[in-house]
Amino acid sequence: MNFRPTHPKILSQGFQWDSDCFRRIYEQKDEKDQEWVIYYSYVEMALGFCNEVIYAAKRGLLEKVAYEQHYLPLLKLLLAEHQPIIQDMMRDEPYVSQLIRELWDNLAAEGWNWEQAHLKLKS
Repeated sequence: MNFRPTHPKILSQGFQWDSDCFRRIYEQKDEKDQEWVIYYSYVEMALGFCNEVIYAAKRGLLEKVAYEQHYLPLLKLLLAEHQPIIQDMMRDEPYVSQLIRELWDNLAAEGWNWEQAHLKLKS
């Protein structure tokens, strides 16, 4: 899959997201609105990956060391990259799976700050 090379704006869009982007996704009045549809699709794909990894770990299908040393840092990165849209999805309606919500909340309870992690990526 070459989503990022084909759509290089994907990562920078995570820093431009605001709640009005949902409206733009559904209205698609111009080319910029269509870029948000592509971004949203990427986030959906990333969340699907996160769900699969969390589920596999819970079912014992991943070795603990593989989950903790490889997949968990990757999950943190993916979720932090897209913290604004994910936060919006979790705030308004339960559009994010319970698996991701539990990981998000558990890491926050341990001191992980999703907003700071997001902003740190930009600096």
